[in-house]
Amino acid sequence: MNVRSEIGVGLGHLARWGLRTVFRRNASQLPGRIALTVDPDIISRLAEKLQKGSIVVCGTNGKTTTNNIIASAIEAGGQRVLCNRAGANMAPGVVAALLPGSGADWGVIEADELSTVNIVPELRPKLMVLLNLFRDQLDREGEIDRVQDTIVRALASSPETTLLVCGDDPISMGVARRAAEAGTKVLSFGIAEDLHMPPERVPEGAFCQVCGTELVYDYRAYAQLGAFRCPKCGFARPTLDYQATNVHAGRSGVEFDATCIATGDQVHLRANFGGVYMVYNLRDTTILWLSLFGNIHTAYDLDTCDDGRQYRYVVLCLFLEHTIDTETNTDVLLHRFDMNIGCSLANRQIDHFLYELYDWRAADLFLLLHVTLYIQLFLLGVLIKGILCLC
Repeated sequence: MNVRSEIGVGLGHLARWGLRTVFRRNASQLPGRIALTVDPDIISRLAEKLQKGSIVVCGTNGKTTTNNIIASAIEAGGQRVLCNRAGANMAPGVVAALLPGSGADWGVIEADELSTVNIVPELRPKLMVLLNLFRDQLDREGEIDRVQDTIVRALASSPETTLLVCGDDPISMGVARRAAEAGTKVLSFGIAEDLHMPPERVPEGAFCQVCGTELVYDYRAYAQLGAFRCPKCGFARPTLDYQATNVHAGRSGVEFDATCIATGDQVHLRANFGGVYMVYNLRDTTILWLSLFGNIHTAYDLDTCDDGRQYRYVVLCLFLEHTIDTETNTDVLLHRFDMNIGCSLANRQIDHFLYELYDWRAADLFLLLHVTLYIQLFLLGVLIKGILCLC
């Protein structure tokens, strides 16, 4: 790191310490914002501390849950991970997530779709997972084609990144098609069977990404995700590299087999969460593990915990090593673990405690102290950046 980066990291650490230790607040944004003010290229500097590389997860729905499951799975395998678990998925949040410690094996980073163009070229991840794309936050993101253009540009700026894309989503496959034409390696995943779900409206992606003809579906999992094809130009769901079969999705949970087509590796997964979307979230983690680490012998461990946005999700534990139960000749789980995540929940509990313990005037004063600290730290960052520019 150069001097500018060292100062940015130092101020970021100071802000993080102040927020977490003194004010008991979530330090998922401000430390990164201060560090970026001092050094706009600090993401690439911090990426050097990730010894094995990084993984970026983006998409409209499910990225926080999937990102945290991936991070927890890698940690369960005994490796060190830096992750923006609280869902701070723009550049300041990414910097804040990469600040702690002197190094880690992996960075597992959730990225806002429009922020990928600022994050991916700097971080240069080994894998980028694209879950799905829907119209979302139209006031900020605009139409879906703008989001697609942004992701394609981000991938073009990081040629070593492999795109792991949901092959069931025609909009995501529109991105994958353009990225592949630009030289990006693409792997696809999807559900390889008809779930016989009740038919529903296709809110997005009803038309071909190439010629504009209305798409035809052999079956759909939900929304526009399914076995789609264009009757005119041939744009269709690709031959899946990773697929889910024997899927059972109900209110009590989901259960399915995840298979790597190239190697034939298969693992059976169960989770006590209903919804077809959880099949996609859990399968993404399995696919990513197969892509990075090879064979899976031990299937899963299911514990529940809170992620940064207070959802409940399963922690999927994957291990390279395994043992055999000699009586049943089957793999058995080596370890169990649980973890406590939920900075947002903790913040709300602290605030609730403050209002219960003190009167409203004291609480308002406490809030004012928070705002004052934010302003002081930001102005300090601006001052140092000005001094560096003059030098």
